[in-house]
Amino acid sequence: MIWVTIAGLSIVAGLMGAWTGAGGSKLWRRFVIPLMCTVFAYVIYQNLWCIMMMTMAFVYSLGYGIPTPPTDQGSPLGRFWYNIFNGNVTLATAFTRATIGVFLGLSVIAIPAITGHWWPPYGIIFLLLVLNQVFWTVFMHNLGSFPFLGRMLLREEFYIYLCDTALITTLAVIS
Repeated sequence: MIWVTIAGLSIVAGLMGAWTGAGGSKLWRRFVIPLMCTVFAYVIYQNLWCIMMMTMAFVYSLGYGIPTPPTDQGSPLGRFWYNIFNGNVTLATAFTRATIGVFLGLSVIAIPAITGHWWPPYGIIFLLLVLNQVFWTVFMHNLGSFPFLGRMLLREEFYIYLCDTALITTLAVIS
């Protein structure tokens, strides 16, 4: 039953993350997805340290847009990597998303802190969170879109938030 719950939460998170990208309220991605993961971990551990996982809200609020001069300045993080790599969009995208993945991994550090299980569960999930961010945006971008509640949602955004949530909630179960 726990795996069905993880699958359901992950699908809902994927839809919320992609909905935000299609012009929906950013609150779905920035606060509701982190809240779902935090509540899930709290239900399992009954430990207030789980509240630290809400730092995911900060991570999802950082933004990951890469500049497209002259019209879009991108996010501060995207602009940083874009300038570091002298306008190379592929490298800027990879490093921007990898940074988001690292910060996501750090935001769930409460789970191994509670359980004491740092390796392999936390280490592997940490690496997969980073790879998830990079994979869908650098190697699997332009997968098209699908309709949902009157909006066209990008498949890669759906997969990113689905996988993030699946990885984080799985960490809560296996640690």
